[in-house]
Amino acid sequence: MDRELVLAMVVLGLGSITPASAAPEPAPSAAPISATLKRADTREFPGLPIGTFVALPQVVLSATRDDNIYAQRTDETEDTIFTLSPSLLLQSDWERHELSVDLGADLDRYQDADSEDVEDFWLGLDGTRELTEQTQVFGGVRHTRDHEDRYVPGAAGPELQREPTRYEHDEAYLGGASEIGRLRPTTATTTTTLAPSPAVASTMPIASTT
Repeated sequence: MDRELVLAMVVLGLGSITPASAAPEPAPSAAPISATLKRADTREFPGLPIGTFVALPQVVLSATRDDNIYAQRTDETEDTIFTLSPSLLLQSDWERHELSVDLGADLDRYQDADSEDVEDFWLGLDGTRELTEQTQVFGGVRHTRDHEDRYVPGAAGPELQREPTRYEHDEAYLGGASEIGRLRPTTATTTTTLAPSPAVASTMPIASTT
């Protein structure tokens, strides 16, 4: 299977448009150790001030040509996938404490095989509260709707499975950090729950780790 990114355009906050370089699909993010570690952000747009927050909107439109969308050794199927990825990052601009909200979606549309069309989305909230100059507590929650394509390892395959596998992913973490001299011990706990998407199955969790 060979995928080639044929078009990618990034629309930043005020409507400027710039080409985006090809990049691998992002892997699901793990819970950060501390919300005090700022997310790396490649956006050139400085953001829109909204009260005591800064909003960083972004829209990415891409087109990918895949010469074998089902990863089959025979009867290969070609298609072009158009992906629209809107997102919004809202960050606090406070002297103390931090709060951020990020939400977005990845909307895939196949030119021919519309049974493979998917809509993924996420919503996350992260925060840090300074108890003292040396001690902080942090935490966050995240809800994600994602999918697995029919050609991934372990899937039944396009002959037996009529559409991609959709599932919900809920994640929460809580922790604290304190500076002792030059040391900064940190502790955190994370809980993750996976469940089939309500669109195709019940929402009873099928896996849970702590």
